[in-house]
This record gives sequence, C-alpha cells and structure tokens, in this order.
Amino acid sequence: MRKQDICKRGHIRSPENLTAHGSCKPCKRIIAAERRNAGLCIQCGRKPRKGKVTCKKCWQSQLNYKNRNHSQILKNQKAKRRKNGKFIRAQHAAWRRALKLEMIAAYGGKCACVGCDVSHPDFLTLDHIDGYGARHRKQTGISGGYRFFAWLKRRGFPKDRFQLLCWNCNCAKQHAGGCPHTKGEA
Repeated sequence: MRKQDICKRGHIRSPENLTAHGSCKPCKRIIAAERRNAGLCIQCGRKPRKGKVTCKKCWQSQLNYKNRNHSQILKNQKAKRRKNGKFIRAQHAAWRRALKLEMIAAYGGKCACVGCDVSHPDFLTLDHIDGYGARHRKQTGISGGYRFFAWLKRRGFPKDRFQLLCWNCNCAKQHAGGCPHTKGEA
C-alpha cells in the first residue's frame, strides 16, 4: 500500500471512506467529536452559537447550501427511503416496542388494580389516576402511543399522576365508575 493511500490518522483512503471533497470521513467524525467535547464549532473550531454545535458562519453556509441544492437533497432522501424503507420501518418499530416495554417496567410491569394480575405487555395501558386524560392530551398535544411514552420518559416516568392498568380495568374505571376487582364483584 502506498503512503498516499493512508490518511494522517492511519485510515485507508478508499472511495467509500472519502467525502465528495476528498477528505477522510472517519477523520471528520473524530475531529467533530473532539471539537464538540471541547465546546467548539464542529466544523471550523470557533465558538458556537449558544446551545448549538455550529458557529453562526458555518450554520449560515449550511443553510445556503440547503437552499441552493434543495431539490437534489429531496431526491437523495427519497432514494434513500426507497432503498432502506423496510429496514428503517423495522428499526423504528423495534424502538417503539422497546420504549413501551421500558414504560411498562417503570410502572411496575403489571396491572395496578388489586386482584388483577395481568402482566402481558399487549394488554397493559397507561391510566391517568385522576381521570384527566382528555384534558392532558389537549394540553400536551400528544394523543398517546410512543410519543406519550417518550414524553413520560423525558419526565422520569412520574408515578404520582399515572398508573399501569390492563385494558379491562381501564375501561371499567372509565365506563362503570370503577373496576370490579376493587368493588369486590370479580
């Protein structure tokens, strides 16, 4: 292997390891990580904008590039989705399932109703203890599902306002005024 086939950090300069401008992709990632850890702009090394990873000049050049090449960027994204769509959807489904299982584990792993021992993840739902679910969904703009689970995770899975119930206990609480398990009818 010739000397010009290896970058300064020892990476092989193969076509898949090079950017459009001929620089080494692994080196760019390493440099960006070092700059991010040092609190500098990941592209040029200057002081970044407040709470961001790029400085104003680099951010502006990114915007200009995106505006100039908007249609080409959209074509590339569409082609990437077409090529990797099934994989991306499967990956997202696995992430959603893992998030739901994490939420279930955080709230005890089984129905909170006394006398009910349902623990199968597909039958468990989250319940607003005080019954303010509609108001809460309206305030947050989150109707449910994985977005709600992510919202809970960001807040540390608060246990003072939410509990885990099976679907039957949750519906009975809403429509019959309480669960048969707690009324002693079961």
